[in-house]
Amino acid sequence: MRWVAVFAFVALAVQLVAVYAPGSVASAVEVSIPNIDKVVHLLIFGLPAYFFARWTGRTWLVAAVFVAHGALSEFIQGFIPGRDPDVFDFLADAAGVAVAVVVLIVQGRVRARRALA
Repeated sequence: MRWVAVFAFVALAVQLVAVYAPGSVASAVEVSIPNIDKVVHLLIFGLPAYFFARWTGRTWLVAAVFVAHGALSEFIQGFIPGRDPDVFDFLADAAGVAVAVVVLIVQGRVRARRALA
């Protein structure tokens, strides 16, 4: 399980840089895919939520913390030069956390069925 902790902290570090760095990460990289930033938000919140929940076994607590962090980060971005808060970014953050929770629930059910077989 040590690898899960490593992935959790690496994913969190990437998230913190992407969310709180001045200027937009999307503007630094020329990408012409519409709404790609929402996919990035989904991933930078979903992956750390998944790995922290898997590592700690506290899925709902981790989910609540990451959803709250998504809301707080959008508020804080209003004070960071080159960044703007966006409710749709928060919704993408929360969707990433929700996907992580669903994956963990499905994995738990599959493991339970395999244990009974």
